[in-house]
Amino acid sequence: MAMSRKFKLEMLVTVYQLARDGMPDRQISSSLGISEPTFLAWKKDNPAIRDALSRGRRGRKHGDEETFAEFVFDHLPPALQELWKKIEEFAILPDGVERANVLLNGRHVRIRQHLFIYALTSSNFNVSAAMRKVGISRQTLQEWQDSDPDFQKLVGELNFYKENFFENAFIGRVAAGDTAAILHGVKTQCRSRGYNEKVEVVHSGSISNPDTVSIADLDLDIETRKKILEALRAKQTANQQAKAQAAAEVIATP
Repeated sequence: MAMSRKFKLEMLVTVYQLARDGMPDRQISSSLGISEPTFLAWKKDNPAIRDALSRGRRGRKHGDEETFAEFVFDHLPPALQELWKKIEEFAILPDGVERANVLLNGRHVRIRQHLFIYALTSSNFNVSAAMRKVGISRQTLQEWQDSDPDFQKLVGELNFYKENFFENAFIGRVAAGDTAAILHGVKTQCRSRGYNEKVEVVHSGSISNPDTVSIADLDLDIETRKKILEALRAKQTANQQAKAQAAAEVIATP
């Protein structure tokens, strides 16, 4: 049963991504851990949620080119957007890191955390680059993850979106006709159809010591392995057809 939860700004990221993936409101509410009526009430009262849904679905249906990083930036509070623009200006200067530290020094830790999350998305999830841009150390980041459950959860969600980012990029390369991507795709996604390089033949029967033989250990080329697999499948199909024919004949015998 879905639990009642308090709306948090970070949930907009999840709403946007799920909408972009084609999920209806009912599934989005379930993913957020709330009831559908609660989500509909949030949607009615919160323009940001409606905007997240609209942007996600528009991008899915009409090829909107807005990136995930752009979406995250659009939903930063205006004050943080201005801070980020200044940090970007500093980035091209020799003393840019020092200037960014001075700019952020003394500000609430949550501000740096939000800016770090955006830096992470805008740098293609390069953690070192994100830490450098907002002037935090690895030790500080580790302390945030250890002591702030909400921050840790947000980083975990972004890691999930990172996987989606690379998966979508890979699928895009396949769609573009990239030969290497296509070969990798069929080897990993079509293994059951004989496209994997390693084929195993399992021999079991009445012998007392059944064994598993890997064709890869026989130092055969890929084409030969595929021929062996095809021959084994053809033999298995023939055996199944023979058994089916025999069973049919038995049934037909008066």
